Amino acid sequence: MIPMKRDKLQIERINSDKISENLPNQSNLRSIPKSWSWVKLGDVAKLVRGVSYKKELASRTPRDNFLPIVRATNINSSLNFEDLVYVPKELIKEEQIVKEGDVVIAMSSGSKDLVGKAAQAYADTKVGFGTFCGLVRFSSSVNKRFFGYFFRSREYRNHISKVSMGVNINNLRREHIEELIIPLPTLPEQKKIVEKIEELFSGLDSGVTSLKKAKEQLRIYRQSVLANAFSGRLTGNMNGETKNGELPEGWKWVKLGEVIKVSSGKGLTSEKMLSDGKYAVYGGNGVSGFYNEYLFEEPRLIIGRVGAKCGVMHITKPKSWVTDNALIVDFLSNNVNMKFLYHSLGYHNLNELSVSTAQPVISGGKIYPYEILLPTLEQQTLIVEKIESRFAGSEALEKAIDDSLIKAELLRQSILKQAFEGKLI
Repeated sequence: MIPMKRDKLQIERINSDKISENLPNQSNLRSIPKSWSWVKLGDVAKLVRGVSYKKELASRTPRDNFLPIVRATNINSSLNFEDLVYVPKELIKEEQIVKEGDVVIAMSSGSKDLVGKAAQAYADTKVGFGTFCGLVRFSSSVNKRFFGYFFRSREYRNHISKVSMGVNINNLRREHIEELIIPLPTLPEQKKIVEKIEELFSGLDSGVTSLKKAKEQLRIYRQSVLANAFSGRLTGNMNGETKNGELPEGWKWVKLGEVIKVSSGKGLTSEKMLSDGKYAVYGGNGVSGFYNEYLFEEPRLIIGRVGAKCGVMHITKPKSWVTDNALIVDFLSNNVNMKFLYHSLGYHNLNELSVSTAQPVISGGKIYPYEILLPTLEQQTLIVEKIESRFAGSEALEKAIDDSLIKAELLRQSILKQAFEGKLI
């Protein structure tokens, strides 16, 4: 921990011609109102590092004299307090308890998508934060919400993208946060800007909530279709409902290791994943870039191997590259329809089989013993046809929802950009 340099806001103004190296891709922010100044975050806040604990001391359920901690996976647009880990309270210092206005940052993660993610606490808590996180605690002389919104801006993400390049691509150092330069209006202006942002965001949030609700309803509908598909009901059961625990005719339980073999994809540096590349590159999250060579001529079934999308299924496009963030499925039998297995494993959620370390990881050893119901190849083909006919309309609707969510986020970023350029009020 470092002390705040000033208790009151007596901050050294930074000359605009000295900010270039600390404002990556922020050229639009270099022109700010004359009444504003540039300030290093370390001048108005302190960075506190997270709680260190031995893995064997942690509990996934509440216990006496234990307190919960948030981790990188709890950081989204706001802090979520689901799936917490509990550690002995004596390991948590008072300054490591998350307070109103604090911003929690993922300082280290096996996933580059997570590192640098930040969220602000809107109330005092009795929750700590883990060793792979950091916490920014602001001086009482600034508006905490104003700075909290900066951590949601594209300018902040641009900064993280620049400093996380290099050998330790998934780790942020103290100076990466403390040296972050932020445009600073007067305190009354900070308050007005926050009020205007929240006024505009209120309407956006309402629309986004409705869109997400509609998307969740689609998810529930799809799960219902899949539940019917893998119980035999979707195809009229091919001889009646399952009764007294008996399987539909032609169906049997198989272990995945009896019908598939998995292997890791091949690593590919970010420099080779070009935006103008010819062939799609797949990782655990789906398409992650493009490359001018391909590994596979035909579509392949792949499984996210590591990270937040561990266990998620994808079917690749023809002529594609699969990175080592995914497992490639090879079929040991001609009696398995690739799309049937894609829908079946997506329905059963292989993420539950992952090993939880710093981040979830899945392997063949975990996948092979898993059992699924497998009908005849003819029945599989019919089930896939019926699933896809029911999904067709929902996929178009989901795309429209996703497009609207993207537009909402673009508008949100436009509002933040104006706010930190001094053009919102």
